[in-house]
Amino acid sequence: MSGYLRHIFSLIIAAAVLFGCAKEEGMQPQQDDFARLCLNVSVFDGAAYLGLPTKAEYADAATDGEKMQTLRIVIVRPDGTVEHNKYFDFHQSPTTEFGTAKFKVEPDAEKTVYLFANENAPSMTDGGKALNYNFDQKIVVGQQFPTDEVANLQINLTENVEQLSPVLLPMCEKHLLSNIVYTEKDLAYEYAADLFVVRAATKFTFNIKNETSSDVTVSDLKVDKLARIEYYMPNGTIYSEPDPATGGREIRGYNVPTIANNDYYTFKTNLVTDKVIEANMSEFTSLGKPIYLLEGKYTDAASEGKNYKLSLTINGVEDSEYFPALPQLPRNTHAVVNITIKDSGLSCTVQVMPYGAYELNPDFGI
Repeated sequence: MSGYLRHIFSLIIAAAVLFGCAKEEGMQPQQDDFARLCLNVSVFDGAAYLGLPTKAEYADAATDGEKMQTLRIVIVRPDGTVEHNKYFDFHQSPTTEFGTAKFKVEPDAEKTVYLFANENAPSMTDGGKALNYNFDQKIVVGQQFPTDEVANLQINLTENVEQLSPVLLPMCEKHLLSNIVYTEKDLAYEYAADLFVVRAATKFTFNIKNETSSDVTVSDLKVDKLARIEYYMPNGTIYSEPDPATGGREIRGYNVPTIANNDYYTFKTNLVTDKVIEANMSEFTSLGKPIYLLEGKYTDAASEGKNYKLSLTINGVEDSEYFPALPQLPRNTHAVVNITIKDSGLSCTVQVMPYGAYELNPDFGI
């Protein structure tokens, strides 16, 4: 698929958080015949998309809502049995910097590791959870992991809700680890893995400048053809291997729930109301706060690959422009939209702001 977005906001995680509190439920291997599993931590500008220019500078998480405030690590055996369900709570110190979690596990050929961060994330205005699922009751150590149920979980925005709440963004991912083998108890942890979790949101930031010779008043920014539902877990996502130079990965495909054309909505919350934009501007200025939308795959058959449209009211008259090079809205993406008002009308460009890299390696014991 062409015209994909590049680089954004991915968290690589391996497990515990530097200032967090942990609650663990886990099956204990018999006697000392166990494997030692160490999940190492880093944060990097992980997921990448082809075809869109990427800004050179890096940006940290803008708010605590973009950081991890809770984390649940679930380890599942090849037969589907839940072996560990470990929960970390670090609301007091939301972070994108992680330590290391170590687990005693049954020696198996492989493990499936599920990562659920910010699992109680709300939607914007209704005060309810965007994802209504009880991870403690549904995922029980020693019982079968609800594979199909988790795979089909959906994040929902109700009719009067425009976006995910910026105070807490849901994040998740699933990883398969192979060759988990017996480790003698006097040896150091030998099996280590770097695992990532992605934000289940598409972030938009809007900037504007006025190149005309007169001040203008802008209001009522809209984004058209947005989805109210998405899969909670990445569904059918195809990642490339990390780029040796940048560490970035290409996401070459993903699945979304089936949505009828008349079920898409237009984001039209008053992000900006009667804002005066001065004449003859040489630089962009911010146009309100970021918004957090759901992943989508709308196709506009008449637009030749330009499927999503921005509208802005300028001096009382609404003007519209398709986003260039934005054929889809995948999760884990921060699109920086630069809007230019010209004598000929409205134009916009889209860039991507990747997140910076961090590494910490404190121990967080079994």
